[in-house]
Amino acid sequence: MRKNNKFTAIIPAAGKSKRFKFKHSKIFFKIKNKKMIEIILDKINIFANEILVIIKKEDYSQFEKIKNKKKYKNKIKILFQKKINGMATAISIGLKKSKNSDFFVLWSDQIYISKKTIQKGLKIHLKQKILTFPVVWKESPYTLVIKKEKKFFDIIQQREVGEKLQNGFSDCGFFVGRTSFFKKKLLNLIKEKKIFTKKTKEYDFLHSFKYIKNKKKIFLYKIKNKKESNGINYLDEII
Repeated sequence: MRKNNKFTAIIPAAGKSKRFKFKHSKIFFKIKNKKMIEIILDKINIFANEILVIIKKEDYSQFEKIKNKKKYKNKIKILFQKKINGMATAISIGLKKSKNSDFFVLWSDQIYISKKTIQKGLKIHLKQKILTFPVVWKESPYTLVIKKEKKFFDIIQQREVGEKLQNGFSDCGFFVGRTSFFKKKLLNLIKEKKIFTKKTKEYDFLHSFKYIKNKKKIFLYKIKNKKESNGINYLDEII
């Protein structure tokens, strides 16, 4: 296990939120009197000594009020994604500023993931992994994680194939990675357009996983609660 167990949290939150139908970015929508982005920040606060949130410039004034709350102990730094062209670009912006040798990503709408699942992933990852993330079995998941010979092989997304996917394992929007590896890898993959998807016209972070040559360094751990994999794209998905 590596001696350094400090993590940088990267929260990509610059999405357009078109499907959500809210007058502001969906990260500011309140659920039980708490804004969605605060639900995310409160889940990760104890696990990171540095939190990098990537937003659009027009969201700065609203987010700054949250950022300056005492409970976050000045951990949060705001970064801007000028061109909204995918999660891989957003995460790459965060990795350039990361101070730690390990990082984790949590999608800004993944409000149902548990602290237990996060903690387990961080603990597993420190055992010399390059990438670690939870998976859960679902009927026709939005993203399908494919394994071959018990190793990670690929991820397929419903929005790219345009049809329902077969039953199988889905990711949960939470990923733990080695900073030095992904900082260089993502930059190269973006430059070479290897992870640019024709359907969405975006650079997809999930597609970068198949370019990790040593699949033994990718660890998938199973969780049981399907709700933890639910992201919020539409208002009616809030349970």
